Amino acid sequence: MALQDVQSEAPRRPARDLIDAVLENMRKNLEPLRYSSLAPSRYVVYLHPGEYARLEGIIPILREQTIRALTEELEHLNRRSVVKRCMDRFLGHLQPRIQNPGVDWDVQFLSDPDGDINEGDLLVDSELLLPARPELG
Repeated sequence: MALQDVQSEAPRRPARDLIDAVLENMRKNLEPLRYSSLAPSRYVVYLHPGEYARLEGIIPILREQTIRALTEELEHLNRRSVVKRCMDRFLGHLQPRIQNPGVDWDVQFLSDPDGDINEGDLLVDSELLLPARPELG
């Protein structure tokens, strides 16, 4: 029986976990207003440099799929069954719609510049951003 040399490596985080982390951040950071709730429209995901190097080649695809997932999640959060809508209307519990205050989602994946993130960890920073106002004159 031959012995295999097993190296202990940090488990690789699947790229879909990054998308899930952005969605979780969006759900946790909704800003309720009187007639709507606002979802953050800008997300910066900081990765350990080794993890970023592994994913660097697929960052454009990861970004595209994260934006798609944010749009789908927003639609899902705003979709309620007919029964739920009727009950809410009857009881006077009108649930405000959740909106992206920006025109588009802004999603970036960056290597941790400070070296504070451990291998396998990530940090999602989000902001509520409004679209730039057109300049007059």
